[in-house]
Amino acid sequence: MKRALSIAAAFLMLLFTFTPQAPTRQAEAAGPLEHVTEVNDVPSRHTPITRAERASEMRYLMTAAGDTYGAMAITRCGNFNAWHAIQQANGWPERRIPVGARAVIVCTIIKAPPATTPAPKPKAKPATAPIVSGAAWVHPLASGKVGNSCYRTSRRPGHNGVDIAQPKGTPIRAVSAGTVSRKAYQSGGAGYHVTIKHAGGIWTRYHHMTGHSPLNVGAAVQPGTIIGYVGITGNATGYHLHFEVMRTSTGSNVNPAAFMRQHGVNIGC
Repeated sequence: MKRALSIAAAFLMLLFTFTPQAPTRQAEAAGPLEHVTEVNDVPSRHTPITRAERASEMRYLMTAAGDTYGAMAITRCGNFNAWHAIQQANGWPERRIPVGARAVIVCTIIKAPPATTPAPKPKAKPATAPIVSGAAWVHPLASGKVGNSCYRTSRRPGHNGVDIAQPKGTPIRAVSAGTVSRKAYQSGGAGYHVTIKHAGGIWTRYHHMTGHSPLNVGAAVQPGTIIGYVGITGNATGYHLHFEVMRTSTGSNVNPAAFMRQHGVNIGC
């Protein structure tokens, strides 16, 4: 009897030893780990811009006092001609760019449409002279409407130039062969401007451009060479070119309308 009980006990112990246990709740809850991907933020203005970033289509910067579209294009795109795309992307007027705003920078070159010249009426002297191939002197804008600001009028006796209105971005051209002698910015007057030295002791000056001239000081120009674009920088109330003719590099102004007529070009006034 005792032997039978011992055999039965041994059998029961063997049975419990090989019986599989149910999985625990912890094992049931276990599963595959998720993979998390981090996304980098857009670089700030103070992040150095690499050549690869310069080739990208769009980026941002915080505007500062004195910023212009031309300056943004040169600093951020390395090409002045990108100003038009930046202006279209933001839409602020040139003289009303808000300080501290997030400006969209698009480094795309948008060619300005060619200036058109209206056909002269029969037996009537054209208001403006178009650029003539091979001419020694040409119109600084190819065409344009002269406003109330001619040379030293009774209303503005200290006005040393002729104001010629044209839309923003219209190409400004050298009126004759010469050399770029100066390009600068004057906040309270001429804005972005260029001075060109010509033969015979003549200098011409071009005011209120959208930004610095793409030409360097010392660059040679020919009649019709593009030296900048019509803007409203400096002391200006509308988009126009203020054009001067001088006997010295800094003054001794002469009437540019009369001077240009003597050289076969009518700029009005």
